[in-house]
Amino acid sequence: MERKGFARRVRHPKDGRSVLIETVDQRLADLGPLFADWAKSLHELSEKYTDDQLATIIDFLTEAAERQRAATEKLTSSGP
Repeated sequence: MERKGFARRVRHPKDGRSVLIETVDQRLADLGPLFADWAKSLHELSEKYTDDQLATIIDFLTEAAERQRAATEKLTSSGP
């Protein structure tokens, strides 16, 4: 992303040893067309399902993401 100009590294303002990654706002608009085909494909995929089925899929993905966050927190927290 940095080589393509979409992000840049900047020194952390409080910890000079750390580097933060920030987006280059002027380039973000250029990303839209790169994902247009993918977005269209997902829209077409979603049309295969009823609203009730999509609600179930959303519920599952939301719960799975929350469980993944919890597992990551457990694995990365300090202590036993």
